[in-house]
Amino acid sequence: MGQTTASGQSIQSNLKMSSPLGVFVALLIGLGGCGQEYRFEKIYPKRSQECEESSIAGEYLVQWTDGSLTFESKESEEDLYAFLEKNEDRILFVERDQWLRQESDEAVLDSHSSSDWAIQRIGAKKVWDQELIGRDVTIAVIDSGVDLSHAQLQGQFALNPKEIPNNWIDDDHNGLIDDVSGWDFFDQTPLRDDDIGHGTHIAGIILARHDQGSVKGVAPGAKLLPIKFMDSSGTGRLTGALEAINYAASMGVEVINASWGGSFCSLSLKSTISQLEGEGILFVSAAGNNHVDIDTYPEYPAAYNLAHQVTVGASDLHDQIAPFSNIGIERVHILAPGTSISSLYPVNSFSIRSGTSMAAPFVAGSAALLYGYLKAHSKTIHKRELPALVKKALLESVDLGTYSVQSSGRLNVHRALDRLTTLLNQETL
Repeated sequence: MGQTTASGQSIQSNLKMSSPLGVFVALLIGLGGCGQEYRFEKIYPKRSQECEESSIAGEYLVQWTDGSLTFESKESEEDLYAFLEKNEDRILFVERDQWLRQESDEAVLDSHSSSDWAIQRIGAKKVWDQELIGRDVTIAVIDSGVDLSHAQLQGQFALNPKEIPNNWIDDDHNGLIDDVSGWDFFDQTPLRDDDIGHGTHIAGIILARHDQGSVKGVAPGAKLLPIKFMDSSGTGRLTGALEAINYAASMGVEVINASWGGSFCSLSLKSTISQLEGEGILFVSAAGNNHVDIDTYPEYPAAYNLAHQVTVGASDLHDQIAPFSNIGIERVHILAPGTSISSLYPVNSFSIRSGTSMAAPFVAGSAALLYGYLKAHSKTIHKRELPALVKKALLESVDLGTYSVQSSGRLNVHRALDRLTTLLNQETL
């Protein structure tokens, strides 16, 4: 287990929670009980048995009316209700901390596909030929960590210029000591490793160097901010995910890759992700591997369907929907290659894996290429407008098929660049 955050500690954030959340909370209030439960139901609503089963006993997230979010540890319900009574007028809502999980994927033991079939399929080489490789763009991989020593990731990390390494001093006064190359929000330490290889595999798909090894990242000119919130079992706390998202925003990333889920009971996660739009950040999420329609059986954060979010299902070598991939005409936006994907793995090795976890980083890397183009060619667009513009270009340029996703198609980043150019020309007319 990771170290427990001290009671009352503020979740790190430069972001404010949106006021419409109060309306959202009101819609979730269940039937009233009695006594203290009834009195505080507006700020601490009843939850389903399923939500209770995923929660962590005695640990709570508190959203305050001033926009701050804190983590509180209470030994008993009596302690919780005493806390609520004392602060009732200043609390917007309280919810239990809970467990999140990586989107499960599988190792492919025998594959006859070429290592770069997916790169060829999405047209990335045609974009590289135009010298667009994602320069000046930073992508956060919020996951299980990253192998910092991997040869194909050397020089690819977004270093914190305000932090002096290994001096055990919080030089930039952000509450984290020596966060030079990301942070581990599970153990609350500087990032050191990747216990299970999931985050490393994702990072390699996004931006593995082309001059070392056989894996070619989609956006090799971009920089990686690796953030860990999951342990060796592939699970992590909601509090860790929120801290990770807010930390990524504070470090100025343009794209976040989130290949995890399980937060169907959370109010705070949707609110936190919603704030990314104002920071100009595109949130890329894996659709999930349960072979369900998430319009009907939603999984989160995949099913939030926010304006600055792209949820990605997986396609296979034959341009069919992968048999494990979730779908959804409204809430899954696009397909990307997600079977037999070769990428990086600890320690300085490689692995071939399948899953929507592998599909999402193809879109995240492609988004970085488009952000790079916008930074080089359009200085007048406000950063708040960038995620929607990049998303529009990605979804309106797909290779069409009979797919049960919003765009009806599979990612083609070369066509997306052409579409983005057209959209920019229309803006200047």
